[in-house]
Amino acid sequence: MIQHEVQDASIRIDDLHPDVTYSEEQRLAENFVRSTASAPGLAPCPVSGSPRHEVFFQRFGRDYALCPRTWTVALANEPDPDALAAYFHDSDLARFRASVTYQDNLARRRAHLWDSQLEWVRQRLRRHLGPGRFSVLDWGPKAVGHTALFATADFVADYRVMAPLPPVTGRPPEAPCDVVLLFDALQRFWRPAELLRRINSHMRAGGLLFLTLRSGSGFDVLTLGGHNTTIYPLDHVCLPSVAGLRLLADQAGFEVLELATPGQLDVSIVEQAKDRIPLSQYFQRYVMSQCDDAMQERLQAFLQRNNLSSHIQAVVRKKP
Repeated sequence: MIQHEVQDASIRIDDLHPDVTYSEEQRLAENFVRSTASAPGLAPCPVSGSPRHEVFFQRFGRDYALCPRTWTVALANEPDPDALAAYFHDSDLARFRASVTYQDNLARRRAHLWDSQLEWVRQRLRRHLGPGRFSVLDWGPKAVGHTALFATADFVADYRVMAPLPPVTGRPPEAPCDVVLLFDALQRFWRPAELLRRINSHMRAGGLLFLTLRSGSGFDVLTLGGHNTTIYPLDHVCLPSVAGLRLLADQAGFEVLELATPGQLDVSIVEQAKDRIPLSQYFQRYVMSQCDDAMQERLQAFLQRNNLSSHIQAVVRKKP
């Protein structure tokens, strides 16, 4: 059964992207991306395999293309694997994000978001696995404060870490896990189906995978295109749509139990960039010119209820 629900309404853009810190991240990311080469042409969609013919937008000199089958948005071509590894592990950006100052700032601003995420996992574990304590594998974490919170949660019997970003360190599992967490990491991978199959191999049958990620079919992404400053290479390599994520889950041997887009910020992101909405988007330009606070709330609620926000939250179960 697919679940749709509205969550914590207290999230602000500044919680996710504080101005000074985010500006420095963007500057370092752009410097790195513009210093590396990209292949010409359009590769097939990395989610559906469908040929792509339409460049949607460009950021930092890199093209993003739209999948005509699933509406997944992804870079035009696969990034060089060595460059991608350097971007996340051995670059000025990686060192900036690994600094104590950055991590402390992240923990201070996102503590209430992480608490909400922890409670979401706790409730879904009770719903789908029942009460108890479980072996948990955290895949691709990037925040020390976040891992510390989950490692000490009351539902965790054993906490392991795979494929972390600096300064988080790894602790691979020694046996198949009950639960895997994949928070805002899937979007970094050009081959998301391969990643999900690899995760599947570390889980016991019936185990749960919790995912959060940015979606290419979200309102702010489709409205703003290249004017959306929250989407940029190489942090965002592939943004599966809702349909794309369901396809990926099935390909990797998972059953979707819950899938929702409880995002809070789509309308705020578009409202802040309303002067940069492409001229051809008459409806969005009109709506933003008329939108007061009450209308913004109603529009965001509509996006949530119809899975049209760009923040996906899902629980999937490993098939027998």
